[in-house]
Amino acid sequence: DNALYPGGALIDLYPDRATGASGVYFSYVLGGSIRNAVAEGGIAVDGSFADWAPVTSFGTDPADVANADWADWREAWMAHDASQFFLSYRTGGAAQYNWGYSVYLDSDENGLTGFRGGGNEFPVGAEYLIQGNDLIGGITVYRYAGTGNDWSWSWVADVASAVASNRVELSLNRSAIGGPAGIRLFFYGDSGAFPGGSGVDLYPDGALSWTGRGAFFVYSTR
Repeated sequence: DNALYPGGALIDLYPDRATGASGVYFSYVLGGSIRNAVAEGGIAVDGSFADWAPVTSFGTDPADVANADWADWREAWMAHDASQFFLSYRTGGAAQYNWGYSVYLDSDENGLTGFRGGGNEFPVGAEYLIQGNDLIGGITVYRYAGTGNDWSWSWVADVASAVASNRVELSLNRSAIGGPAGIRLFFYGDSGAFPGGSGVDLYPDGALSWTGRGAFFVYSTR
């Protein structure tokens, strides 16, 4: 802002044309993209996690929640075969099926579409939500049905899942979320879902920002 300088006027943007709803910006992806192709039947959703051993994780998250029995992400993995996506995550305490654990998926890799948070604070525009569902004792996938900032989701599928101790695994048909070649995603833990709990845990840390340009992960099938 050149108004800060004697006689100055106008502003300089980097990149140019950065202002406006469709303005351009730079993006830094934490850790680059992850790709874990597995053979058909390579991962069985059965609560035994030995078949995840060769799968590269998104990295670890620190123990940064006051009570590990609240929503506390520690690590997550994703993989795919010809027809399925697989997701697994590890928590600080015993894993539970409830709305405190949510994963937001940007299936078109476009931050201007999908749910962007109530105040445009999300790092992605989420077309899909994977969330624990204590009503069914499992995990449900939802599709965004709103206009960008309102909370409006429609049911897509209750997916195959299994839990053992502090780890969860699930699978869903790639076609159920449009068969994307790439997904931007982040993990949102809301401790308000737990008795006495409060606050949120984000994975990666720094996912939410008033600029809407926080950190996120990228998974690729390419």
